[in-house]
Amino acid sequence: GQAGRRGVELVRLTQEEILAEAAQTEIINRASLEQMLRVEEEKRKVVVRDRRTSGPRVVTKSTREGDSVRTYVTFTDGPLPPAIDDVAPD
Repeated sequence: GQAGRRGVELVRLTQEEILAEAAQTEIINRASLEQMLRVEEEKRKVVVRDRRTSGPRVVTKSTREGDSVRTYVTFTDGPLPPAIDDVAPD
């Protein structure tokens, strides 16, 4: 054997070889990025909030009418709060 020889041999690449390697790396990175973006998109699709709720709710909806805004408040699935019938303080 070659006792003085190490396991790593350094080779100086030509500019053409460097560019070819960079092009190959770009293809690999682009494919990796596309795969990662697909996985992230699938994760976003999975996060679906369950909008079904039980019990009373207060639903508000605001709409613009000309220069003003009209807000509707709806109480669902339960009795109206007693404070609705209270008289506003002076």
